[in-house]
Amino acid sequence: MVLIGRIDNDDDDEYEDEGREGNRLLSFMLENVDDAGDLDVDYLDEDGKEHVYELVGKLGPSLTDMDLLVRPPHSPADAANQGDVCWENRSHAVFDVMGISAEEVKQAIWECGGDKSPSPDGFSFHLIRSMWSVVEKDIVDFAQEFSSNGKLVRGLNSSFIVLVPKKDNPIDLKDYRPISLIGRQITDGILVLNEVVEEIKRKKVSSFIFKANFKKAYDCVNWGFLDEMMWRLGFGEKWRMWIKECLQTASVSILVNESPTDEFKMERRIRQGDLIASLLFLIIVEGLNVLIESTIRKELFRGVDIGPFGLKISHLEFADDIVIMGKADPTNIKAVNGILRWFEMVSSLKINFNKSFLYSFYVTDEWRRTVAATLNCKSGSVPFTYLGMPVGDTMCRRKAWSPIIDNFNKKLVVWKAKCLSIGDRVTLLRSVLFALPIYFMSVFKIPKIVLHELVCLQRKLLWGYMEEKSRLAWLSWEKVCRRRNEGGLGIPNLECRNIALLGKWWDRFENEESSVWKKVIVDKYYGGDTAWDIEQVQNRNISTLWRNIVALGNDGSEGSWIFKDGFCLKLGMGDKIKFWLDKWVGTEPLNVTYP
Repeated sequence: MVLIGRIDNDDDDEYEDEGREGNRLLSFMLENVDDAGDLDVDYLDEDGKEHVYELVGKLGPSLTDMDLLVRPPHSPADAANQGDVCWENRSHAVFDVMGISAEEVKQAIWECGGDKSPSPDGFSFHLIRSMWSVVEKDIVDFAQEFSSNGKLVRGLNSSFIVLVPKKDNPIDLKDYRPISLIGRQITDGILVLNEVVEEIKRKKVSSFIFKANFKKAYDCVNWGFLDEMMWRLGFGEKWRMWIKECLQTASVSILVNESPTDEFKMERRIRQGDLIASLLFLIIVEGLNVLIESTIRKELFRGVDIGPFGLKISHLEFADDIVIMGKADPTNIKAVNGILRWFEMVSSLKINFNKSFLYSFYVTDEWRRTVAATLNCKSGSVPFTYLGMPVGDTMCRRKAWSPIIDNFNKKLVVWKAKCLSIGDRVTLLRSVLFALPIYFMSVFKIPKIVLHELVCLQRKLLWGYMEEKSRLAWLSWEKVCRRRNEGGLGIPNLECRNIALLGKWWDRFENEESSVWKKVIVDKYYGGDTAWDIEQVQNRNISTLWRNIVALGNDGSEGSWIFKDGFCLKLGMGDKIKFWLDKWVGTEPLNVTYP
């Protein structure tokens, strides 16, 4: 592939000028912005409309001149000759379609969220379902007609774009983000990245992690590249015709203070909130995965070694966030630079360098500065955050949980306990405060000191002594957390919920086979074998994160008994059974009981 030539090309001036121009946002002041930050649609001048059009309506670069460069080989023989990714022969479609039945239409509508509205008229799916006997024939006829001819009538595919402020008191159009109105588990990547950082620190290997996300990802999608990727992934002609029609007939109006501007047609973009938008975006980003895998196959890039069995992790993707990691050497850096440039050329997706960071381990400061300048990003330090979660931090310290504690305090400052009834306070505790630490507790065990502090804040709100005034607690906290039918207030226990959330990893470990996170864990701690007993850890150099998950059945905390007595294993095919190594009776395997 020409990707090799691009990687070795050191002429960066033209690209940097292009990047600066592409990253330049229109900076003009909007007159008549009131104190609340609202915009007057009458004063959304032509420059302002052009700004939004640049984001969501302007056509991306054509694939005409680059078609042969991005197309993978058409046969395994070509792939072998070029050393490239082997795509299957697409003489026939893998994902073909037949006619759409009335039952399939009904099932699709019933699977949509009831509060979602498929068009600007505001008619929600809940209303459509309640009036199904009246509208069924029209909707089914429309779906079947579209299935046959792949055409949408004018005006049916219209939507609004609302400008949502990014910050308080916005005054520039760049202070707003356009969002369409209609409306793998995220923790996997967080666990994997924490394990990668732990491995790098333990082995003290010179490595780097480049964290980036795409600029206006959904707004910059090149439809030609999407169609190319769908063809390569085996979508039939009719599938692609449907998607093309849905994209090419779309028109939008900018919604400013609930007043729409004139409509204009989109020439790129996937609408956020569209039920199929996430799938289409994943299809596009698969092209980046193909480029990275191709570069690895050509030995131009090397990921981070995990465990003693040759497993390498090179990149993680979640929606528009991407993390690329590898050994800290010039070849790897050139490869990353070339991959990102090439993918931008063919897909129109640009890296948001203002939000991109380079994290390096066991390298010199000069190397760190040079590479950050090469990748046009900022140099960051460990620990850092990924998808809102800490990476590389010591989670047993209070400081690592300070965002959660700060959020608790911010909520309590706004609420005035003395102005709320006891019922209001219980509702806030159950629905708001309890939800704040759930995300963190899905991966990390909450330290006792943090748990105690959060419970104290909960008690302050419940008993109404937010102003540091001592008040009598009517019930012990243990009774407060009981179910209502047991005499409590039904406020969830944070420690028990933390155990339950971490316990999901036990279930997933025993039932998932091909997930990336399990491959990483098994190679690091279980001898590379397809273990199903999570407690049979062979490598004792275990990360704190995974040690806390494995030790759930032995830590003596409330509810931990379920991991010893609450699980029942059922014999199946028998291919995973290890007679001498599995625990059949008691707490020890047979090879320990009968050495």
